[in-house]
Amino acid sequence: MHGRALLAMGLATGARISFERAEAAGTNAADARMVDWYLFAIDAISRKYADATRILPTLDPSKRPADVRASVVGDTLVAMGRTDEAIEAYKVAMRSGASSDLAVGLATAYESQGKGQTAIQTLEDYLKNTPTDRAARMKLGGLLEDAGLPAAATEQYEMVLRAGVADAHIVARLARAYLRLGNRKSVLLAERAYLIQPDDPFVLDIYGWVMLQAKRDLNAAETAIGKASRRAPSNALYRYHLGMTYLAQGRRMDALETLRQAVKLDPDFEEALDARRQIELLE
Repeated sequence: MHGRALLAMGLATGARISFERAEAAGTNAADARMVDWYLFAIDAISRKYADATRILPTLDPSKRPADVRASVVGDTLVAMGRTDEAIEAYKVAMRSGASSDLAVGLATAYESQGKGQTAIQTLEDYLKNTPTDRAARMKLGGLLEDAGLPAAATEQYEMVLRAGVADAHIVARLARAYLRLGNRKSVLLAERAYLIQPDDPFVLDIYGWVMLQAKRDLNAAETAIGKASRRAPSNALYRYHLGMTYLAQGRRMDALETLRQAVKLDPDFEEALDARRQIELLE
């Protein structure tokens, strides 16, 4: 119990010591095959992938404890860059019972391979039997947005909201999808998300972008996106949005420098092509 509690808290070293002691105990020794799962999870959390690889062949699926995620093997293989093996691991685990972490993990693995439609289909199939799964619908909505299908994405986000889960992130995502559809509801939703969580970078960025694109409130846009960019300085999209806000204000040199920063942070971020086009026009 002590080891499980420490693992749940993310205290990997203490958890390992507890499980190793439990495994070495006398007559009350823990089931070694169950402990293997905990040790594997600890190695995954600690990013000790070489150690995790050594334990992997010993794992008995029938002995996985309930408090170890079903997706732990697949997630670890993804983190190790072994995506094909991860996909197979997710599929094998799903034969014993589908779960949110497995469906989202499998979809994410397909997405990383550029198989967006397969990822979408994976989640749609899973949601047929588990329609109230928030994490799966959130992931599906994001995939649909990335596929250029904002109307389909709004359906997913609205289903989550109708289920009574109205946190700032889901409201902000819905605002972004409505913005892409040219729907004025984006303004009300962005303002609602901002009221719920005014210091979150993701919410701040979407709020500011909606203020810029739908309301043409340049001051509100600069304030919000500037704050988002300062709170998450490595996020290229936020920096791009800030550069476009400067451009809308007529601050060409500030826009040029900020857009260059965005491309430098991540040459392949989702708006990198437009950022480069704007840079060429400004130079």
